[in-house]
Amino acid sequence: MPSTISGCPRETDVAVGPDSPDSGYRVPFDCLPDPAWIYDRETLRFVEVNRAAILKYGYSRDEFLSMTIAGIRPPEDVPEFLGFLRPRFSEPAAPSSHRWTHRSKEGDTFAVECIASLMVFQGRPAILLFARDIQARHESEKKLRRAVEAFRVLFDDGPIPYHEIDKNRSEEHTSELQSLRH
Repeated sequence: MPSTISGCPRETDVAVGPDSPDSGYRVPFDCLPDPAWIYDRETLRFVEVNRAAILKYGYSRDEFLSMTIAGIRPPEDVPEFLGFLRPRFSEPAAPSSHRWTHRSKEGDTFAVECIASLMVFQGRPAILLFARDIQARHESEKKLRRAVEAFRVLFDDGPIPYHEIDKNRSEEHTSELQSLRH
């Protein structure tokens, strides 16, 4: 008898039992709030995908399983990604985190932070990959950098001298007018 699993992107009836194909990893994997995939380390083909990835990227499960990991990247980023990937995952290592640009089925691009870890899936070397959309954070960081730059331009050329020290005392900045007075 199926039991209802809540806390997933949407409630779903899932048959859970010792003989079920969904026993073990499937239910927790599908309930992750962020997109996640398992892909073959040698062929780079997706071998498993969760619902969050299907919802975010717009591909069906079958479409994902017919693609490689390069398929969710802008074409111009693929050579850099492949150059990064091959040597990094040739030997066991700790999980790694990197920022990349991903692309949805509709062609929309967005910044993601990916965490990848080596694993064995169905007897083959694989990568477990989690992707968190950081586009909003990325845009906020760009706006903050522009605001800081505008502040510096305004006050560097302003009539009132100032001296700025960050809270960690790792960077100091003195306005040009203040520098000339000393």
